[in-house]
Formats: sequence, C-alpha cells, structure tokens
Amino acid sequence: MKTLLLYSEDGCPWCTKMKGLLDENNIKFLVRDIERYEKEWERVSEEAKTEYIPTVCIVDHDEKTKTYLTPDVDFEEIEEGIEKIKILMT
Repeated sequence: MKTLLLYSEDGCPWCTKMKGLLDENNIKFLVRDIERYEKEWERVSEEAKTEYIPTVCIVDHDEKTKTYLTPDVDFEEIEEGIEKIKILMT
C-alpha cells in the first residue's frame, strides 16, 4: 500500500494546479500544508533537500520506503510530476 503526501501552501498556484491534476487523474492524496505541519515540513525539506513546493512524498508501507519528488529537481512542469507520480503509485 502506498500513500501520497502533498506538501503545499494555500495560495500557491503550482500547488493548486497539482491538486487539481491529481484529482483529475483519480490519484488519492493527503495535503500537508507547510504552515500547519511546520515541524514535519522542516524534516521533509531536509530529507528531500528542497525548500520548494509542491513537494510530493510517496510512502510505500510494504517496502517501508519514502520517495520524494520535488520541483526543479524531479520535474519542471506540474504535468511531468503527475506522470512520475502515476508510475510510482502503481
């Protein structure tokens, strides 16, 4: 089983776009607002080596692993990020 966590912030246009595309592609996700989950975001941004949002964390509960996808590192356009998420969530 895998869980997709989306680290985002209200008012971020890229985050809004990613949420919309995740919904359109029927990809279930949990939103982690970086202000509300500040301590968690600090840990995630350190692990993922990024300060940019939207950052995605895919938790594979069976394998006990985490995979991060970050803007400007793993994807340039939100649509590219969505395609990578589709592959990783299968």
